Amino acid sequence: MFKEINSFGYENRYYLPIVGSYYGVNEIIDGVNDLLHPMKIFQSEKKSLAYRKICHGSAALIPVLGIIALYAFQFFFPEKPEPIIENPYLNDDPEINAVLDKLEDIVTGPEKKENYINWYNAGGASFYSNQIPKMSQSQLFHLTSITSFIDNSEFWLYRHMIPKLSEDKQCRELSLALDFGINIAIDMIERSKLSKENQALAFARFISHNRHTHPGEYSLENIKEVLGIDFVYKIAPYLNYVDVRGLEENEINKILLKCPNIQYLLIDNKEIKKLPIELPFCRVLCCGDCSSLIELPPLPSCIHLQIDRCRQLRTVQELLCCIYCEGSECVSLTTIALPIGEKVYLEGCTNLTEIPPLLRCRVLNIRDCPNLSAVPVVPITCSIYSNHGDSTKMVIDFDNFIQNPKKLLMDLGNYLLNNLPFPNIYYFSEGKQSVAIDAGGVRRDFLTRLLENLFKEVEGKITLIMSKDKMPMANEDPENEICYRILGRLFAFCYPQHSSFKTGPLFNEMVYTFIADPSEGDEWYINCYFNLMNIPQNIKTFITLNETKPELTKKDLDYVTLLDETFVDTKEHRKVLREEILQKARKDAKLRPLAYIRDEMKKILTDAEMNMISQAGPKTLQERIEGLLTADLLLNKLNWVQGAVSHQDLVKIQVFFTKWINEAKFEQLTKFVRTVTGNSTLSSHPIKIELYNRDIGRCPNAHTCFMSLEVPAGYPNQKHFNDKLNECLVNSLHGDGFQTV
Repeated sequence: MFKEINSFGYENRYYLPIVGSYYGVNEIIDGVNDLLHPMKIFQSEKKSLAYRKICHGSAALIPVLGIIALYAFQFFFPEKPEPIIENPYLNDDPEINAVLDKLEDIVTGPEKKENYINWYNAGGASFYSNQIPKMSQSQLFHLTSITSFIDNSEFWLYRHMIPKLSEDKQCRELSLALDFGINIAIDMIERSKLSKENQALAFARFISHNRHTHPGEYSLENIKEVLGIDFVYKIAPYLNYVDVRGLEENEINKILLKCPNIQYLLIDNKEIKKLPIELPFCRVLCCGDCSSLIELPPLPSCIHLQIDRCRQLRTVQELLCCIYCEGSECVSLTTIALPIGEKVYLEGCTNLTEIPPLLRCRVLNIRDCPNLSAVPVVPITCSIYSNHGDSTKMVIDFDNFIQNPKKLLMDLGNYLLNNLPFPNIYYFSEGKQSVAIDAGGVRRDFLTRLLENLFKEVEGKITLIMSKDKMPMANEDPENEICYRILGRLFAFCYPQHSSFKTGPLFNEMVYTFIADPSEGDEWYINCYFNLMNIPQNIKTFITLNETKPELTKKDLDYVTLLDETFVDTKEHRKVLREEILQKARKDAKLRPLAYIRDEMKKILTDAEMNMISQAGPKTLQERIEGLLTADLLLNKLNWVQGAVSHQDLVKIQVFFTKWINEAKFEQLTKFVRTVTGNSTLSSHPIKIELYNRDIGRCPNAHTCFMSLEVPAGYPNQKHFNDKLNECLVNSLHGDGFQTV
């Protein structure tokens, strides 16, 4: 049953066929990552190991073919013993090693940039002119890692390193090193002495990989000005990112015909009436200002369509994968089919008359669309910007969160109870409007603030009552029922798996036990009343008139007597007793609010969702509505966006974050999540941590709408990081709460 697979010097393992498949996939992925990460390969100086991992993984995944590949690989590429070396550049010039070791000591610590500059001015410049040309690959890579925080320092290293590499490695490294402008890129290409084919490949790789970092500098128009149109035609077949803005119509057509696999296309030519090719793989199409464009080809893979100022465009076909559609001033647009678009901007489409239901839309802009007959059907979570009166916004005075939260809840109910989307929130404080623009984050903050204040006592008055055991309580206020019905709509609003809204810690788990109870009508009230009063199950069986009479103990009889002092054991009397219990249940101050909440949730959620609530149980329901927050959960939610910073800085900031989160008190974790998301607990959405090369004197900058935090990557140590992050948390929750949005 077991099969030994020899990995030829890499590792020996035993596999069951099923277990091996998991390992095999991971081994193949690891090998591919090695091949795509040249620095890792150069450091180990063992490129063949990457291929061994792939073969090894294949052996685990498909044993017969994989084992054949392994033995064939061993025959053609026998493993050589690897020398044990403590220093990665032990075999290089010891004098250069000594200088590198000294330089590493110099740049260690919080003032490393200043120390480096002082060293450079004190004679370190001669080190670059005299020693860099003599360095080996490993020494150059080491110098790159310890000086990566200095602007353009890598350029000086790459220009000496690239000529020392083989042609295929030059091509790959060059595509990573072109981050210094076109003129420097040309200098590097000339030093590399690559073939024309590989020059084009290096350029194409860089343009595709760095489209967000250099959105305009490496447009094909700029490359044409520096290297000529023939070079543009040469690199075209390798491109998946094609920016042809500013080029002539005939040049654009010729380029596009050479690019069958375009994924990103940017075009703004006023003469083009029709694109010359189909775009089956295109994910992003920006054809703004193509004022003669009449129709678009099918875009089955499109996730971002930007058609602003395409004045002759008449229709947009169904985009099943589209999550962002922007169309501004498309005055000829008359029909549109975007069934699952998440962001739809159609401002200024003066001839647009109808939009089909947008069932997954999160943002809809239909301002200045005078012929649009009605606002399309959208989810209640959608932000709508239109000229159809003030039906899409609420103006909120901050003082009302404390002084009159009930009024805010009732105002919100005017939307939710009438099946209108959750309105856009506009904050005012002391007569001044907040700078925050609501694209989701402001609404989350509004919901958090509202629920934090809804059950608080203000000047001797309580808006909604909560018992000591954290159960909602009804009172004689005639608007009490409406308040809880609105709360039920909010619960339904927070419940879906994809919802980014959470109430935060609110009620006892017993509340969700009653909401999740699958029984209906009178039976629901009786079940909940017995659970609430902690009455044994056999008493319920006795009272519900079952044919089988349960054996009652003296304690059971005491319960019955408490329910009705005139208890007589007859079937008719038990029927009367049941009616009395039902009336008590319907009037109970704890059950009435839950009945209102449950009724409204059932109006919004589907039968399948309500069945799922009953099956999953109260704990899952509570987590889905209120959200959760622990240090481990928060760490798992962080989604790292490295940007243009070095891998060294990425790892450093990850370590800082991990330490801060693990040592933070619960209140600090709540402040962090509140600052970045607007919620006080975690939703299913990740929190993006975006790293930038910014001044270390700046605090992190939060964007609640996008659940992201921009962090300078140069923070030198844990204390500096903690101070700046804590300063960010204080500032962001001060005043109107949107200092960093």
